[in-house]
Amino acid sequence: MNMEEDIKILIRFPNKEMTAKEYIQFSKKILQQLKAFSDDFKTLYAWGSEVNAGKYLKDDLSDFESTVFEQLNDKEIAYMNPDKSNKNFTLDSKCFIGYSNTYSTNKDYKLDKISITIGAGKDKAKKEDVGILNFQFSKSLQHKLNLSKLIELLEFCIDLVNPVYAIISSFKFTNKVNKEDDNIEIGWITYIDNKGVANLLPKDIGKKIFPNGSVVFWLSKEKALSTDDKAVEKAIQIRNILGEKGLLNYPS
Repeated sequence: MNMEEDIKILIRFPNKEMTAKEYIQFSKKILQQLKAFSDDFKTLYAWGSEVNAGKYLKDDLSDFESTVFEQLNDKEIAYMNPDKSNKNFTLDSKCFIGYSNTYSTNKDYKLDKISITIGAGKDKAKKEDVGILNFQFSKSLQHKLNLSKLIELLEFCIDLVNPVYAIISSFKFTNKVNKEDDNIEIGWITYIDNKGVANLLPKDIGKKIFPNGSVVFWLSKEKALSTDDKAVEKAIQIRNILGEKGLLNYPS
């Protein structure tokens, strides 16, 4: 299986402006909860965007604030601060492109490794500027990613960030199914926070409806890849049904 067929989790949640301090606290809370959720996240590294910026995080995350603050600082960006003349990076800074950092459970992608990317806090964010929570899994973990395990992690993350939508799929599959102008995509497993969706879904797919009317649905018990013509056809059918009702747009 090539990387384009690797299964990933892409979660999109409502964004809001954040200072660097708020983003760091937001990210730390997510990672603390993941560590409590599963031993898969027991060990964590923070990476930053520069070569050699990666750092092992202490088990209690007591060094999280200082580590991530240093990793977030981009000297080419003019940050927005309470003192408008100060363009330097501070804990009170806001950023027009928001903040993003990546964490992982291992250094080596050749070993069992889960990478977690958290992006949020875009300044003056529009409704389509959603925050992101992404999970990528190493090759060694791909065969272990079964439906129940993935939905369990997804449901946990739904409670954490209250997403607009989420997909669990391969890039090649979603690229084959979805239109470029769709804000919400259909994957092997899809979550949509819209109570109008559940009753429009075909009867022959799996689904779980949450108390608020949102729904997670899946095309098959086994992974749906781009080579699975039946799954692709079913996903396109769902895309067309929901698209005609305007349900693939972010809520106002």
